[in-house]
Amino acid sequence: WYQRRVRGELCLSKLISFYFKQFLPRITGKTDEQCVYEEYREMVRNVGLIMEESKRKREERRLRRGAVREDQSYDSSVIVDLPEINQEDVVKIAALTSSPLEHSHSKLWFRIREHRLTSSSFHQVLSAVSRDSYTASLFKSVMDEYYMSNTNIAKLTRTNTVKAVRRYEEEKGLTVLPSGVWLDKSGILGASVAGLLPDGEGIVDVRCLYKYRDIPEIGEIVALNDPNFYLEECETGALVVKKSHRVYPKIQGALYFSGRSYCDTITWTQQIYHVSRVELDPDWECNLSVLRQFYVDKLFPKLCDKWGYDNVIKDLRILAPKSD
Repeated sequence: WYQRRVRGELCLSKLISFYFKQFLPRITGKTDEQCVYEEYREMVRNVGLIMEESKRKREERRLRRGAVREDQSYDSSVIVDLPEINQEDVVKIAALTSSPLEHSHSKLWFRIREHRLTSSSFHQVLSAVSRDSYTASLFKSVMDEYYMSNTNIAKLTRTNTVKAVRRYEEEKGLTVLPSGVWLDKSGILGASVAGLLPDGEGIVDVRCLYKYRDIPEIGEIVALNDPNFYLEECETGALVVKKSHRVYPKIQGALYFSGRSYCDTITWTQQIYHVSRVELDPDWECNLSVLRQFYVDKLFPKLCDKWGYDNVIKDLRILAPKSD
């Protein structure tokens, strides 16, 4: 993307140079540099007016979507007052948003995540809360503005995820059931689950190591002591998921929302297949209240700015029916 942008800027600079040095003098008959400069100033002024008009129209569209003005505050108390989602509705939503591993995510999957804080961002949010530092990049990441589902790496990950799950099914002698987005009882937190195990107790999560694709043994990866790698060797010699890594909160969120007790995390490359089990951590549950508070105090206003206050509240209310 950066290279394409640079090439585009170079082409644009060549066109501008051609316009002022050759095209404009030829059609105006003026060769005086002052005349050319006046034409340039007029063009810049017109471009500025066009940009101002475009900005004004974007602001009008934002207000039509239901967003309030910046000098007004959002009523976040409505989030606290929303009724809890019962477990039956949570299961229905997970079923509706599920899709086969071979396919990309459905439109409903994206819509459910759109106005919620999902488990892939839990580690970032908890770190930001502990530091009391909330950057613009944090909110862009949390609101999936960096999500790229059609990149080559994303497509390669989807293909390898299918291979990893098929290998797991062969070795375990079972069938992994498709799954979708599982919501917290509050309706404002969610987690995507790759697959459910038929015993009713477990889920699966797949980690495709594109970075380490040329390393033949997983022990060699651990020996590198890469802080970005999510496995470490415990006292018994087994490889376990680091509690300090971003993968751990993602798994715990999926376990709590789906009501399962363990997750088999599959590490996969063309040369490596390894399964690490992560158990439900009772000590981690206290983080859920921290994440809910972050949503109400910090994320909710950002979502209203982007999607509109009325739209966000409408979606949260539709998916938070009262329990019978």
